[in-house]
Amino acid sequence: MSYFGFKSIRVGGIKLPTIVSGSQPFRSGFFSRKSLPFKSAHAIVGLGWGDERKGANTDFVVSRIREIAPDRWIIVARFSGGPNAGHKVVHPSGKFRVFNQVPSGILVEGNTIGILSKLVDLDLLFEEMRILEDRFGKALFKPDKIRIFEDSTIILPYHPALGRMEEAARGDGEHGSIGRGVGEAENDKEEKIKLKELIDALGDSEKRSALERKLTDICREKHKRAMQIKTRSSRASEHYNPNDFNPKIILEKYLSYARFLQEKNLIIAPDFIEKKFAEGNISIVFEGSQGALLHPKYGPEPYVTKTNILAEAIQDYAGTTITLDQVEIIGSIRAYHTRHAVGPFPTEIPPAICPDVLLDSTRGNPWRGSFRAGWLDMVLLRYGIGLNARIDSLAVSCLDRLDTLGTIRFCPAYTSGPDFPPGLKKGAVTEFLMRTVPIYEEYPGWLRPTVGITRYNDLPQGAARHLKIIGEHTNHEVSAFSIGAGRNQLILL
Repeated sequence: MSYFGFKSIRVGGIKLPTIVSGSQPFRSGFFSRKSLPFKSAHAIVGLGWGDERKGANTDFVVSRIREIAPDRWIIVARFSGGPNAGHKVVHPSGKFRVFNQVPSGILVEGNTIGILSKLVDLDLLFEEMRILEDRFGKALFKPDKIRIFEDSTIILPYHPALGRMEEAARGDGEHGSIGRGVGEAENDKEEKIKLKELIDALGDSEKRSALERKLTDICREKHKRAMQIKTRSSRASEHYNPNDFNPKIILEKYLSYARFLQEKNLIIAPDFIEKKFAEGNISIVFEGSQGALLHPKYGPEPYVTKTNILAEAIQDYAGTTITLDQVEIIGSIRAYHTRHAVGPFPTEIPPAICPDVLLDSTRGNPWRGSFRAGWLDMVLLRYGIGLNARIDSLAVSCLDRLDTLGTIRFCPAYTSGPDFPPGLKKGAVTEFLMRTVPIYEEYPGWLRPTVGITRYNDLPQGAARHLKIIGEHTNHEVSAFSIGAGRNQLILL
């Protein structure tokens, strides 16, 4: 069965995406599917400020593919961002892991491999692989399940060092950096060091000498900047370590990482995904990072990320022969809005009012800042959907976090109107969100536990109503919802 792409049909007046396979189209609602075409591609993207349970949804999609097609190859690929992700996955064994760089579906058994994003911190990667192997055992994870593109940009120690120093120096004007060096590495131009440069230096003394000279020059300039930051702020000094700017220490350490990756045959060419997809009998699951509202161009600068996190980034990552009309795009959201650290948040609510919705934050990195929650903002949700090329269905997580609330509120519009103003420039987006006033609608909560429910029809009336409201106000189908963090707690509609 060949795969040609997606189009839309109308069923009962509702526009639904379909896969076109042969002569018979069928709905692209992945979660209700009983079979798969010869090759398929799926993407999970965040539609909010991040923390929308993309990791758990990715893990579920991979496990569902494995259930439908036990023998096929599955590639799980982190198509955007870098080590700034914090994707929590609870394995059926009860053990959990917050994934930073390794793709979230990697623990699904069978022919499953994970490809990292093209912005890689090798130091953190090797630590993450060690933890995964120790926690889950070689039966579920070992390093040979990982692949890294040879054209990946390498985050080096001076990147997180400078990022943390800059953030500390900002004081009360902090931007919300999580201290992983992603912005610093992304902003580098000719100063970027690719994995291929490290590999080439292993077997060629001239290329090694050239790389050493390049790294020495970079470290000299980076260290000069670090000294300037220290002069501006004493707080920045807490994050300064001279070894982070030492080219000899860095080169030796990172060449040893490159040697391991080369010996294990974990390095792949830029066209790897394209070639595998062309061969067929494969499913590719593209795992996004952060959320659409943090886009560097369309989000509220400076409280944004530095990389393209929209579905459109898939082509730059995977190759131009894999077009977005070949990819089913699942939008991941919570039943309410959340965000970490500073920045505008129109529907934010005090933690004392609803502490339960704050229980499921991504912990482990103090740089992530405080975890904040707010009522579901339909204006921003529609904006997040619109920023992506297309959203085929919605997966709503953490519905159970609302179980104890007597009143559920949501924001269908602002006093300025129901839509996000088009064409706003960077600074204007921030200003608009800072001064906007939400309008709320509310209805009684269900005040019943939903954990343990296994069917949509068994939901309390208020919980089902919440999912229906999301669909109505976004004009998008809700295909699945979760009432817990486990793989078996995601329920299909």
